[in-house]
Amino acid sequence: MDRRVTRRGVLAAAGIALAGCTDNGDDQPVRTPLPDEEREPLSNTWRSLGRDDGNTGAVAGIAGPYIEVAAEWQFDVGGAVIGGPVFDENTLYAGTADGEVYALDTHVGAERWSFSADGPVSTTPVVDDGLVAVGSSDGHIYGIDADDGTELWRFDTAVRVDSSPAIDDRYVYAGSVSNAAYAIDRTNGELHWRFDADGSVLASPAVGDETVYVASTDHNVYAIDPDSGEADWQFTTGGEISVAPTLVGDRLYVGSRDSSVYAIDTGSGEGRWSFGLEAAVASSPAVLGDRLFVGAADHNLYALGIGDDSPEGLWRSPTPGAAVGNPAVTDDHVFFGGRDGAVRALRTDGGDRSWEHDVDGGIQGGPALTDRWLYVGTDAGTVYAFRAG
Repeated sequence: MDRRVTRRGVLAAAGIALAGCTDNGDDQPVRTPLPDEEREPLSNTWRSLGRDDGNTGAVAGIAGPYIEVAAEWQFDVGGAVIGGPVFDENTLYAGTADGEVYALDTHVGAERWSFSADGPVSTTPVVDDGLVAVGSSDGHIYGIDADDGTELWRFDTAVRVDSSPAIDDRYVYAGSVSNAAYAIDRTNGELHWRFDADGSVLASPAVGDETVYVASTDHNVYAIDPDSGEADWQFTTGGEISVAPTLVGDRLYVGSRDSSVYAIDTGSGEGRWSFGLEAAVASSPAVLGDRLFVGAADHNLYALGIGDDSPEGLWRSPTPGAAVGNPAVTDDHVFFGGRDGAVRALRTDGGDRSWEHDVDGGIQGGPALTDRWLYVGTDAGTVYAFRAG
């Protein structure tokens, strides 16, 4: 189905977004993908919920879009975008609550293809080496050809899948509300193993070189051998875990509904420290260098210093009346959205706001970004592309 792509103007010369600027796009032509030779190369990929295998939500060596930001295009996908978008090279992928998965041109927003699942797709897709994998409320995990949108395989979980998939060179990993985590052969969709927890697996796993880390609402995070499907260790927090763990080096960072962030030694499974927030952790931690950023149910984004295994609170920034979606961090800025219908860019060194822009609905997933581009989806059914001037 062809859909119209709406172009937007510069938000503000000073870098602060103008609230509420809209364009219904009725007089805009249907756009087509740019030829490769006309493209501005993207500085990086963002291929999963937390960008990389560890769910770090971080890109080192760039500042991100923070000066003279423009909403370059927006695309109406119809259904709510609950998970965040991802991109690989020139294509952006997003799932919707009406069961569609869209592939869009990253530069102009033109539709490349769409795929119809049998139920809502509220998870963030993962894309890797020609494969897009998504989970659906219809009880399936789908493997889709990244180039043309054809179905390669489907895996039947028999129950709703709220866990955004993760991937390595052999398997797709995901969980379900039936307390199970799965390793699925990425080439044919066949089950390699199933691991049973004592609670639902709602979050994306983190994938290390020799271990897959799975969090559950049973208060535990499990370190699972990717070959055998057996747990090497488990670490127990004081509350349910419904957000993805973050793996950086030999530390695993986990947020819990007991209002704490935990750092776990990946070798031993022992806790190194915990840091208490004012409310339940509501987002996956984003980690870059010695700083960690996380959203909480008290409508604040928290910045923690985590150097030398000695956590300290650096600052927090309120978001009016809304939970914070997963943050994305660069060298200088942290970017995030909220259910209040705004996307924001804050300085990492103090939390000062560089820009804020209203969109047409709440943002429940995290943004995906490069040095000059930022992509986000809303629960009103729109995908936005912001670009720095």
